[in-house]
Amino acid sequence: MSKLATILESILFWAGMTLVIFIPLFMKFPLVRIGGSFVSVRTEDVLILLTYLIWAGYLVLSGQIKGFLNDRLNQAFFVFFLIGAISAFSGTFLTHTISVNLGILHLGRRIEILLFLPFFASIVKSKRRAYVLLGTFSIVVLLASLYALGQRFFHFPAVSTTNAELAQGVVYYVQPFGRIISTFAGHYDLAIFLVMGLTIISSVIFYFIQKKNMLYVGWLGFLGALSGVVLVMTAARLSFVAALVGIILALILAGKKKFILLIFVLAALALVYPSQLRDRFVSTFTVNILR
Repeated sequence: MSKLATILESILFWAGMTLVIFIPLFMKFPLVRIGGSFVSVRTEDVLILLTYLIWAGYLVLSGQIKGFLNDRLNQAFFVFFLIGAISAFSGTFLTHTISVNLGILHLGRRIEILLFLPFFASIVKSKRRAYVLLGTFSIVVLLASLYALGQRFFHFPAVSTTNAELAQGVVYYVQPFGRIISTFAGHYDLAIFLVMGLTIISSVIFYFIQKKNMLYVGWLGFLGALSGVVLVMTAARLSFVAALVGIILALILAGKKKFILLIFVLAALALVYPSQLRDRFVSTFTVNILR
């Protein structure tokens, strides 16, 4: 059983790497339609489910299931899932505002996303695996950002789920004043992904500065700048603010508070430069606040 658990642990690590690559970069084509909604089950949902089933078997065989269930953070996740299940039950059988299929899909999406944290925490147990994970993630951020630029300047195709027509898997091309989505289902999804990337980069870069590995520092600096430019091009206001907060928090936790002023300067320059993001921030003040 111990030998089987070791094999499963290795399989899970590479399954996790596959998900890190596949989920952001694979176009969001529908696989199974859900009645009452234009949201669909996608290929990534099937891969995630299979990975989690193997993970559950690994936790049982390795004897880690008890520690997993007793972990305070995991218990907080379970409470959140329970609240979501109660909400889905209420919407389905009490208020009759949603269908059973739709309630299960929305709850399932939240469960599959949040479980990524304890999943990777249980399989990334060495510095080598952490390097492989971060290196893979950085390449995915690069490819997603380059594809987003390709949509703006070279008419790369896109697949979106922002409305019922596009959610059928229609391939379209972003218009000159449209909002880029890269390989994601919408510009907000791309923006949130870049927020995660920028926050991680702003933390990890100081580790390599301390190690005096300037090759990695240069790589992360380039990747951060590219991600920041693409984030501005998404014109997602809340994600821009989230990136600013996330980076500042990462600097505080890393003990690099002296760089916070530089981040504010860069954010101000991004907002001063003529773009949809600047126009939307201006409209937020002139329309939503003043009126």
